[in-house]
Amino acid sequence: MFGELIQNSLKSILQIGELGEIPRNKYDKQIFRERTLSITIFLKLVGGFYQAGVTDNGPGIQPDQLDKVWEPGYSTRGTTGLGLYAMKEFVEKELNGRIFVASIPGEKTTFMAHIPIKTKLPEDEFAHLTVPAASG
Repeated sequence: MFGELIQNSLKSILQIGELGEIPRNKYDKQIFRERTLSITIFLKLVGGFYQAGVTDNGPGIQPDQLDKVWEPGYSTRGTTGLGLYAMKEFVEKELNGRIFVASIPGEKTTFMAHIPIKTKLPEDEFAHLTVPAASG
């Protein structure tokens, strides 16, 4: 979950479509001179929930676009538009939680999940594997 949010935050503050497009020439580096780029990752306990999320100071999301970010195929950067959709499905269906987005265009965006503490995590597909004993 955090991986998707962190990647999206990086793409947002760098104003790129994919991480391989990180600014490399003098003109592109102007974005770094205009402001300090920031991503904050948080995890805390609030009541009976884990509250986890990411805030960035990228360009933000316009109010009329906030609900669209969860739609499969929706993208403003030419990507597949499946990352946030899949994350929402996982948080809500597998973890019995909720995920929210809030944004102030031109200032910041926050994606935050509320996950019940008593959530039973999905089976790890590798849980049945054992580490062989060292031979000696």
